[in-house]
Amino acid sequence: MKHLIKNITYSLAAISLLASCSSDNEPRIALSNGDYIVFGQPWINLDATTGNFAENAETRATLLTAVNEFVVWGYCVPKNISGSDDASRVSADWNDKSTDFTGTNDGGADLAYLAKAIVNTTDPNNYNNGTLCKWNDTKDAQYSFIAIAPGNATYSMTKSSMAGKKGPRLNITLNRNATSSIDTKLDRTEQPDILVAAKFDHKKKDGQVTLSFFHIMTALRFRFHNHSKKDLIIKEMTFKGNFHRRAIIDFTTDDPVVTVPDDDNAVNSYAGTFTIIDSPQTITHGSEDYAGGDNPAILMLLPNPDGTIDQDGKYVLGSEKSIDITYRFADDPEDMERTFTTPDNLTLHYLPQPNTLHTAHFNFIGDSFVLTFQADDEKNWENGSDNNFTIK
Repeated sequence: MKHLIKNITYSLAAISLLASCSSDNEPRIALSNGDYIVFGQPWINLDATTGNFAENAETRATLLTAVNEFVVWGYCVPKNISGSDDASRVSADWNDKSTDFTGTNDGGADLAYLAKAIVNTTDPNNYNNGTLCKWNDTKDAQYSFIAIAPGNATYSMTKSSMAGKKGPRLNITLNRNATSSIDTKLDRTEQPDILVAAKFDHKKKDGQVTLSFFHIMTALRFRFHNHSKKDLIIKEMTFKGNFHRRAIIDFTTDDPVVTVPDDDNAVNSYAGTFTIIDSPQTITHGSEDYAGGDNPAILMLLPNPDGTIDQDGKYVLGSEKSIDITYRFADDPEDMERTFTTPDNLTLHYLPQPNTLHTAHFNFIGDSFVLTFQADDEKNWENGSDNNFTIK
């Protein structure tokens, strides 16, 4: 199959650690040389969903978050039953050969992996000391590429096996200390923004490889609406709970499947409290503002695509979630504090997905908050909805 995506002028050199790529003894080449695999400037595809992020269809994707560096695995030559390279099948589609990459390299990748591809427009010598990877000599050879811009996370690509007949699987674990204490303080700014991309069945004649990246995280931001007749001072705001820590993406077919284990063991989850506001923020009467003001505080959480709205313990964003707000009116004594706490195990009437941005709206009416969640269309981390959704 062939996927189309708009090319732009920047370029990346593909790097390989294998002997099949050019050595330092070969002459340096320009990035435009058609003999070598070259990556185009990566996209952030804000319209992508879990089921279609690898399609790379032409969309209104933007560089919402810069992808300056990523790791990419390349697949072209599968193995035969004896474990040797099967050159006769280099032109096969990904779905026909994905389970036969059984080499010793990460995920069975035969280009294993293309190390770090860094945005650079002029100097190929900056890429792994100038080592560049050549296209396969077979005219219709088809490549597939899987890439990650990992943020603050640990990742690995597990190889396939002839016995299990499974394709490459990308394992991602957030760099969060495993803890069961919900009162553990967590730094929101250290929460990773993890981006994943894939392109399947790419040929040399298709030109440079342009990857379309997809957020595997859900982003939350918070907005206050003061409908009272008094100025409101938010002294502190926290978001606590047990959150998902690990994701597995199966690339056996060109329709990748994301799995987020939802049990509360130390490998798959972490607990703690994120601080959203830690210094007083004033919301004047009749006005509204984001938590964090002109630089809105955004919390990114790993969602479970298989989560439900039923009371079955399969929570999309984690369990035992609650939001606590300490506040006072401007004419109250400074040592006077009021507290608002959401019900235990904050849940939604809808299912936030990866690659989506949502806003929690706190409407202060009289002396209490009314909380609604909105799937945001302003930056469009999803297909879009402007409907309000009420917390259960």
